[in-house]
Amino acid sequence: MPHQLTLLGPSRGAALRRGAVKANLIHHLAHAGGEAVLRRLAKTYVPPRDWVPASGRRAPPALVRAFDAALAVPTGKLTRAHPALRALDAFAAQGEFWAHVGLAFNLLRVWEGDAAFREALAHADAALALEAEWAWGWLLRGEIKRSLIDYAGGAEDLRRAAALAPEWSWAQGFLARALFQEGTSGEGLVPMDEAVRLGPGEGFLWCWRAEAYRRLGRCDEAARDFEKGLELDPSYDQGYGWRARLLDARGRHAEAVASLRQGLKLCPLFEKARRQLVKSLRGAGRTAEALKELERAADLNHRNDWLGVWRAEGQPDGAAARQALAELDAHLARRPRDARALAWKGETLAQAGRLPEALGVFDAALKRAPGSARARAFRGEALLRLGRVAEALADLDRAVRAAPDDGRALASDFVFPETTDFSAYKVLIVPALYISDDALLQRIADYVKNGGHVVMTFKSGFANENSAVRWERAPGPLREAAGFSYQEFSNLEHPLDLKGDPFHAGSANQVSYWAEFLMPEHARALAYYDHPFFGKWPAITENQFGSGTLLYEGTYLSNTLQTALLKQALQEAGLFGQDQQLPSAVHTQSGVNHLGKSLHYYFNYSGSEVQAVYAHGAGSNLLDGRSVSQGQTLTLGPWDLAIIEER
Repeated sequence: MPHQLTLLGPSRGAALRRGAVKANLIHHLAHAGGEAVLRRLAKTYVPPRDWVPASGRRAPPALVRAFDAALAVPTGKLTRAHPALRALDAFAAQGEFWAHVGLAFNLLRVWEGDAAFREALAHADAALALEAEWAWGWLLRGEIKRSLIDYAGGAEDLRRAAALAPEWSWAQGFLARALFQEGTSGEGLVPMDEAVRLGPGEGFLWCWRAEAYRRLGRCDEAARDFEKGLELDPSYDQGYGWRARLLDARGRHAEAVASLRQGLKLCPLFEKARRQLVKSLRGAGRTAEALKELERAADLNHRNDWLGVWRAEGQPDGAAARQALAELDAHLARRPRDARALAWKGETLAQAGRLPEALGVFDAALKRAPGSARARAFRGEALLRLGRVAEALADLDRAVRAAPDDGRALASDFVFPETTDFSAYKVLIVPALYISDDALLQRIADYVKNGGHVVMTFKSGFANENSAVRWERAPGPLREAAGFSYQEFSNLEHPLDLKGDPFHAGSANQVSYWAEFLMPEHARALAYYDHPFFGKWPAITENQFGSGTLLYEGTYLSNTLQTALLKQALQEAGLFGQDQQLPSAVHTQSGVNHLGKSLHYYFNYSGSEVQAVYAHGAGSNLLDGRSVSQGQTLTLGPWDLAIIEER
């Protein structure tokens, strides 16, 4: 299920979280229902009239009452079949603008999976069809797309909103958040700075920028902005939650707990903060309190798919373990391919002493996600307890070599054609594998089928080991895994654009030199050539094969496009963590020394001083002997190096 666009306040009514920009949006929309709605919300804030479309768009009195009734329903009790929404349905069927607006917002409060969110998007489309230049409508549609995890589409709509209303600080802020979620962190800071400039007295904007700084690893600036934002708006509950993330990253778990409790005091139904509180309490070693908070989270939303996983992460025993297993089984019945849930189920069984059963579950997890360091490490620990030391050491060694799931450094390696087992890697990048025997291509296909992710460029699979063109359609033995075939290709005399700039590359939205005419069979087209003839065929495809994916580039991409594609692949594989968001001049690598201690290397590949946030366990810099804590900012001089050994 996508994350919620908006969290409403206490269940006794539709009181909104004060200070949040999302509340401002709701105020503006609610005003279509009349002043009675604003009075019920008990707010002194009076929205400006510029949210209204240029045409005015008055609402009939009966529609005002329907809008009013929908907003008055507590979010936790609003279902798709509720009479208030049915009343809006009737007006929407007559083409009433504000009915579409009311449904677009209120359907986001129906927490019953993607269907309601997608219906909300359809109503936003209908509203914009009636008022194409309505800035608030583009902002609303962009937020809906963000809620559906379509960050690129959301950013596109929010750019339109910001262009139509450049003076709106919250439009710039929403755009920045969409860009950060899309992964373009550096680009997202520009509209965030603009939002703070336009609204310097809005505390939530300072908190939003603080969270942006935290994601970029600029922790001192994040701490400064959190202090400013919460001083301006001490009732912004989400700000306390974000500040707690920064405190947790710095190992200050007790302070994080205090910050979260302050936020939850303002909004007891802030379920996401409750989940974060569970993690902070565990970090502070207060496991019993963490489990109590987990029960409160379950009471808030019993339909949350992740409750079993959260409970299992506490490594409970006795009755708590039995409850965790029951919830994990219910979760896996809905999501049978969830390797993370399987790993925690195995760990819970192991903690309960059911080791042989746990090994079977770990095997199932690794079958779905062969590169899962968590499942591999859990399995190794279980094998140790069973006395199978050699197997345990092999598993633990593979867990260390695999990229961990907790945001540690992304390890890379060169894989040679003679390699018989690719399962230790989460992602394989295969550049122009023009000459290869069938066996190698089959191993790549099997790797994808078993849960691996491949990024492959043009001409791959074209010729056999003797450089003879294969008799079958390209890409030969990779055809099923790639999900397409092709027989024709062309040189490109001049660079071509991709239709619609799908990866927001701007002037770098170009491909060159070579174009394959891919014919999808199962693959999903990610981009097409912008050309009257070549545009019949996709330039880039992605195919789900077994438990993995194969992303194929049928042309030569610009550096910007290539970076965007690789970032997408790494995010899908769970390899894009905090170390991957460091400044581009900072290169990182991790390993384990002969004493079994983790080492983390930070190289400054530039002639200027740079800063990097250390994201791993506390340790010391081997080059100067100074202690280093998690979340600490490292200052690297020109061409400098830091080597941190964890304690």
